[in-house]
Amino acid sequence: MPGEVIDRPNPQPLPSHIPDDILSLAVKLEKTKLDEASCNGLQHFRRAADYIAAAMIFLHDNIFLERDLTFNDIKPRLLGHWGTCPGLTLVYSHLNRLVRKHDIDVVYVVGPGHGAPAILASLWIEGSLGKFYPQYSRNRQGLYNLITRFSTPNGFPSHINAETPGAIHEGGELGYALSVAFGAVMDKPDLVVACVVGDGEAETGPTATAWHGYKYIDPKESGAVIPILHVNGFKISERTVSGCMDDKELTALYTGYGYQCRFVQDLEDIDTDMGRSIDWALAEIRHIQNAARSGKPIMKPRWPVLIMRTPKGWGGPKKVHGEFIEGSFRAHQVPLMAARSDEGQLKDLQKWLKSYKPEDLFTDDGDITEAIDSIIPKADSKKIGQQLITYGYHEDLKIPNWQDFGVQKGDQASCMQRCAELLDQVLVDNPHSFRIFSPDELVSNKLDAVFRHTGRNFQWDEFSNARGGRVVEMLSEHNMQGFLQGYTLTGRTGLFPSYESFLSIVHTMMVQYSKFNKMARETTWRKDISSINYIETSTWTRQEHNGFSHQNPSFIGAVLNLKPAAARVYLPPDANTFLSTLAHCLRSKNYVNLMVGSKQPQPVFLSPKEADSHCRAGASVWKFASTDDGLDPDVVIVGIGAEITFEVIAAAAILREMAPSLRVRVVNVTDLMVLGLEGSHPHSLTHNDFDALFTADRPIHFNYHGYANELKGLIFGRPNLQRISIESYAEEGSTTTPLDMMLRNRVSRYHVAEAAIKGAAVRNENVRLDMHEMLSDIRHRITKTHDYIMENNRDPDGVYNTPAFDGKGTGRDVVRLASSTPGPNRDLQQMAGAPKAGLLDLEKELTCSICTEVLYQPLTLLDCLHTFCGSCLKEWFASQASQASSSRSNPYTCPSCRASVRETRPDAKVTTLLDMFVQANPASAKTEAEKEEMRLKYKPGDIVTPRVHRREDTADDEADRRMVEEIREMSLREVGAGRGLRSYERGIRHRNRSREPRDEEGRLRRRREEDRSERGGGRISTSSRGMDPAGSMDSRSQARHIEHQSSLRSLLSTSDVDSSEMEEEILRQIVDEGLLEGIDLNNIDVSQEDALSERIADAYRRRHRQRSRSQDTRNEDSRGPRMSPPAEERSTRRHHTRSSSGADRTTQSSHPPVSRPHLLEAYPIRPGHRHRTSSESRRRTSPMSPSSQVQQQATRSATDVSERPRSSHHRQRRPSDLSSYARRASDSRPRRLSDGGRRNEENHARASPRTHGPPPMVLQNMPPLQNSMPPAEVINSVSADARPRHTNPPGAPITETARLPPQPLVIPEPQPELFPEPSISCERCGRRNLEYELHENCSACLEGNFNLCHRCYLKGLGCLHWFGFGHAAWQRFQREGSASQELPHTLIGRLYQRPKPESISIPPGENKIRLTTENPATRLQSGAFCSICSTFANDCFWKCDYCNEGEWGYCNGCVNKGKCCTHPLLPVAHTSALQKSQDARARTKQHVEASIFAPITSPRLLQGFHQSSDLLLTGSSQYRPLTFSTNCDICKYPVQPSQTRFHCYECTAGDYDICTTCYSKLLATGMISRENGDKGWRRCLNGHRMVLVGFEDSAVGQRRVIVRDLVGGHALKDEIGEASVAGTTNGMWSWPDGSSRQTRLVSKRVSASGTAAAGIGNGNGNGNGNGNNHEGGNTPLSVPVPLPLLQRYPPDGGVGMRVLAVYSYWPQEGVTDELAFPKGAEIREVEDINGDWFWGCYAGAIKLFPGNYVRVL
Repeated sequence: MPGEVIDRPNPQPLPSHIPDDILSLAVKLEKTKLDEASCNGLQHFRRAADYIAAAMIFLHDNIFLERDLTFNDIKPRLLGHWGTCPGLTLVYSHLNRLVRKHDIDVVYVVGPGHGAPAILASLWIEGSLGKFYPQYSRNRQGLYNLITRFSTPNGFPSHINAETPGAIHEGGELGYALSVAFGAVMDKPDLVVACVVGDGEAETGPTATAWHGYKYIDPKESGAVIPILHVNGFKISERTVSGCMDDKELTALYTGYGYQCRFVQDLEDIDTDMGRSIDWALAEIRHIQNAARSGKPIMKPRWPVLIMRTPKGWGGPKKVHGEFIEGSFRAHQVPLMAARSDEGQLKDLQKWLKSYKPEDLFTDDGDITEAIDSIIPKADSKKIGQQLITYGYHEDLKIPNWQDFGVQKGDQASCMQRCAELLDQVLVDNPHSFRIFSPDELVSNKLDAVFRHTGRNFQWDEFSNARGGRVVEMLSEHNMQGFLQGYTLTGRTGLFPSYESFLSIVHTMMVQYSKFNKMARETTWRKDISSINYIETSTWTRQEHNGFSHQNPSFIGAVLNLKPAAARVYLPPDANTFLSTLAHCLRSKNYVNLMVGSKQPQPVFLSPKEADSHCRAGASVWKFASTDDGLDPDVVIVGIGAEITFEVIAAAAILREMAPSLRVRVVNVTDLMVLGLEGSHPHSLTHNDFDALFTADRPIHFNYHGYANELKGLIFGRPNLQRISIESYAEEGSTTTPLDMMLRNRVSRYHVAEAAIKGAAVRNENVRLDMHEMLSDIRHRITKTHDYIMENNRDPDGVYNTPAFDGKGTGRDVVRLASSTPGPNRDLQQMAGAPKAGLLDLEKELTCSICTEVLYQPLTLLDCLHTFCGSCLKEWFASQASQASSSRSNPYTCPSCRASVRETRPDAKVTTLLDMFVQANPASAKTEAEKEEMRLKYKPGDIVTPRVHRREDTADDEADRRMVEEIREMSLREVGAGRGLRSYERGIRHRNRSREPRDEEGRLRRRREEDRSERGGGRISTSSRGMDPAGSMDSRSQARHIEHQSSLRSLLSTSDVDSSEMEEEILRQIVDEGLLEGIDLNNIDVSQEDALSERIADAYRRRHRQRSRSQDTRNEDSRGPRMSPPAEERSTRRHHTRSSSGADRTTQSSHPPVSRPHLLEAYPIRPGHRHRTSSESRRRTSPMSPSSQVQQQATRSATDVSERPRSSHHRQRRPSDLSSYARRASDSRPRRLSDGGRRNEENHARASPRTHGPPPMVLQNMPPLQNSMPPAEVINSVSADARPRHTNPPGAPITETARLPPQPLVIPEPQPELFPEPSISCERCGRRNLEYELHENCSACLEGNFNLCHRCYLKGLGCLHWFGFGHAAWQRFQREGSASQELPHTLIGRLYQRPKPESISIPPGENKIRLTTENPATRLQSGAFCSICSTFANDCFWKCDYCNEGEWGYCNGCVNKGKCCTHPLLPVAHTSALQKSQDARARTKQHVEASIFAPITSPRLLQGFHQSSDLLLTGSSQYRPLTFSTNCDICKYPVQPSQTRFHCYECTAGDYDICTTCYSKLLATGMISRENGDKGWRRCLNGHRMVLVGFEDSAVGQRRVIVRDLVGGHALKDEIGEASVAGTTNGMWSWPDGSSRQTRLVSKRVSASGTAAAGIGNGNGNGNGNGNNHEGGNTPLSVPVPLPLLQRYPPDGGVGMRVLAVYSYWPQEGVTDELAFPKGAEIREVEDINGDWFWGCYAGAIKLFPGNYVRVL
């Protein structure tokens, strides 16, 4: 329904239930008729204005109706809004009368801005239009120009704007007129502003709050507003809220606002009613003002408001074609839209216009009559359109010298507090021309110093009433913006300070104002006005206490999007620069100034003089923080924003300390506009200036306060952009600490330093050499700082002290009150005058952890960098040397972290810090006696690591070493490691240091553990594996991680028994061996722990030699076939195996086992356990719950985490368990044929004999077959020599060491797990061996074993309860199914990846089963597959809802290459979780819902369809719509889904996009000629044609659409002319056109024009652009090219028919020249070959297809 259906014109509101007494509050006036002359003048004025307004909308000629209208007299394009015009002219005429009668100044603010015809007509009548525009003089030609040019490119627009005389409000956006009116009367005591508010505008939020504006108007010092609510009852197509409110409701509403209501609604004598009412309003205003100005102000005065009720489109056509026009919504815009073509409407128009009797309104020369002139003010200065205050008035501010309010360099000060001091003086010096408008935030923003000499101007508050306050505070950003606009546009100056996050509320208001200001600057008669000034503070960087909602710097981008002539954005870094910026902005004119600053105390980096110079430049090098004053830098780091710049300065200090050789230049940008491309803004730097400031080729890192895209847009087009990196606000962080906000958004000092190091490493070899170590240190600091904040809920001490720089960046010029020990207190401290707390922290860091006193003659260890007294280290290393054994080549370890010590060196920085600390704290120094004693032990230069004298190696030692080396070499081959092992181990040690505990005790304990790991050697974590006959490792073994752990822990972590059993057994053996003799476990020290480790290692070597001799006996169990390794290898192998469990073996073999430091602690007796001797079988008295928590393996990084399940606890086995293996080998669920564990029969179900495909979920839940007999078929297929010799008898406990004599710490030989390979056949055509190709599976039919080949599936052959594809399935089910019938089944695509050849243990053959060591479940792909190339596409599947009934889609690669349909495509990530349910009906429903193709339009299915955020849960399936934000391949910036982008199907395999901005710039710079641009061939830089791609919103996500297809489509031919010469860069592109073909000459170099190359025309390509690696000149073809053909392009998508596939068509196998397509496919570029066969394109393929399968669209 286009509009509301009404049965009568101008319907009245229904009566309300409010008591009639309320109407006593409405003002009633005695009806005294105006004098006849006035009434006559008013009526003639209104008739003339209404006639001109209507003529402006319709007439192109015959403006005085001197003949009958013809169609040629009507404008070809009818624009305008008639409905509000009669009411506006009514008000205008009476304002003229009011001005002439009372000689007052009146400004007319029009809320219904599209009523421009009424205002322009009135301005022409009063002569104001002719004053400013001579072409619109008050004569016949002037009126002709006004009427015929309205709403044309060379005339006035359809809304009021700055070109309209007397206007101070842009009429395009509703809601702001009333607040602008109130702002205009402030400080103008004699001004009256009449403001018309339309009843549609009255529904807006800004207008609702603007009615409170009078509460901020002091009648003593300000003028008054006459609000006029125009109630005409209708909006565009519906009644208004006010139009449906009766007089009682409106009276109650506006009385509550504080007004006296006067209704103007006597349509029979509207001039008398309006005249008396407006006279009354002015009288009430004068009464209130006189009381205030006489010293007796009225508290809460009731100001007048007029409520004017007139019909919509009053005076216009009554009815057209039986529909009401006047008094209905149809009069809103153009009431007779068909007047140029409909004879009836043309006559209605003529009748309407003639009703105004224009012959009585104008003289022969086109001027107005005397009757009209009688009500117009005589003085031009009093006419509404010529009020000087609206266009030519400005009061300059007196601005004090801001440097008088400056701060001394080096101090800390709040930018806002210092600015408040300046603003206070500005308010004092400008008592009537400067105001501050703020949404109740001055005190919060620390601007409260402005209240020293003024106050707030809230008139309804007894504490601020009538006190002349210059501050207006109201919690409505809209009102503040409106007040500011009205105040500024009438010649004064204002300031709008606000919270950063809420300033964006007035975004659109600011944009509307800037549009008004832009047009004002282009209008010669408007004078300059003050800039509109915003202060944005309480920024996101220091709004961590208010949370995420208070973090939004987007207003910066809003200002940047304005015209460059107006936009100014400043981010001063400290108080002095902010003062300079504020003074400049208050003096400036015609700009939109945005100043962003901090209210928190910040360091003052620049003196007032330096700040003034810096602000004039807009950006400069900060030499004090740069290396050598910034000369020849390796990298440039840039700060933009106060807190952000502080982080850059702190980063520069960190870099001096960390990387003395790194040369850095620090730049601050305070004027954001200087970064723009040369010529893009008046402030933008030239290319030479930009290179001088930022260098021409060095890496630049921007640390930016706003959003990165804003900065990217500014610098776009600057050369060498790839060297620039940007970090900015990233929408991270909520309620946290200031430094944590920086960390979370990657703008902290550490992230800046990280970026600087990476950039400097490009050219600085020293930095590159140490880059990894420095970056690791920085990341460690980030982690420790974050951990400190999380633990203490505050930032570390001193992080915001001012960094101090001395010298030129030699590495010795930054004094840091923290040692090099990693930790949160490594942040910069103040260099001079640091607090005692900082020195106490320094004392802790300068304390030797051996003697626990302040360092003396310090030595630093390499590589861990811990520092100790020289004498203490000498004693420590001497002790270690005396205990050294042959097991370690280097016995020396750090006393703190236990890292291996390479050498010791004195550290000059530590020595310097120590000297400074001792000078400041003499009491902390050692006494002379202590120093002398220590000097006797150690003198500088002494060797503190004595040479170790080792005993000669024995044969056992040599065997041990050979065994370790062989295992090491074998394991390294397994994981593919080689020479990188040493660096890997160093990386492991570094990562271990980064995760050390915070407390000292924890660090020492960690270092001891690492030391034992060093002595134990690098252990290689392995999974259960075997050897093939050749001695090579099992191919099933995956790459393993090399971990630094002790030998003992390696044994524990890889054993087959439970960890608690291992603890008990190991401790028992340690005690039995007497290894604890002389050691107190409760008070163990480092030396005793080392000794214990050596004893345990020696005991293990003895046991290992014994175990190697009994290898075969220990390995007798019930495993499947396995080949034994050679004897010499068995004698030296370390036999690690893992317990078998229900978890997937691939998970177990991915990561090293966990180290268990608690095994050496005192053993607690646990409930449910009992001690046992070595001869007892291992069993648990109480089995562990299956839900017991698994123990995690050791990980190498935060992303390298997996769970290692505990070993299974064994039960007695039923005899029936053995017989359960008598299942056919064709069972579709592969079974694990390995040792250990029991079988869970409940998870196995009898499968169909036809298929052998394992459902993945069943496989994942199936436990391994441990210590049990394999199936008979498998045993028969294995040679007898490989069969196991022993099995566990039924009923006996199943143990790992059954039938073996008890052995301490027995570790079985690993055996491979074997899985039967699936064998799948099609249930329809019988085709076999489908497992390795795409097939479809129904997990409901035949117990989940119903499979179809993909071709049968495409032909529509489904399962036993299949109703068809996608949407059609549900429709058919509704027609044929019953309520009690189970829901339709859905088929899921599946495919098994082939196993590796070496993993096949039993080759295929007759009566044999293929067994592999690769679990088929890990190779199963199930879910979404590309309908074109059959690629597995679960991660990204582009779903089409049209092709094949919605059961169709594509992989990402095919979509990128254009091998997809032309329908909208929804990208999804789909995961099928197929589970077997016991309930058949529930199971079947689950299968339906598990498909991504399930018809979601079905009401029954929608019951199980839920939406949560971007995750759609459908049964057990996850169907997640994806959102794509690709990067432009030109500017590298993201292209948002809401933006279109140019996409090339050929470049980089179809992954090539160009944003529209870049493409426009490529055209503008000539790199792509216009012939090859978006209006032509639409080619990329490599010459390929491109499509224009976008995304559209839908109910389930954003769908990809082709906005513009390939020019010429896929069938376009590239025909090089036969006459072309070698090396030509041109070609002929041709396309069909009816019975012939059209051709066009095309240059292969996209910067050139094909026409220019042929010598025809000039083209647009000048040949100077970059052709993107294409070479060669413009060699013209020697063939003639007709000019008309050269000027044409083929249509997007090609030529030919478009057809719709009524049926799907699948060619016979082996046929390659026929087109395959599903039902519903759209085939384009179709050509009829012979009536039976067509030629067309689908999914990028162009082939033949039968015509009877399609219908033409």
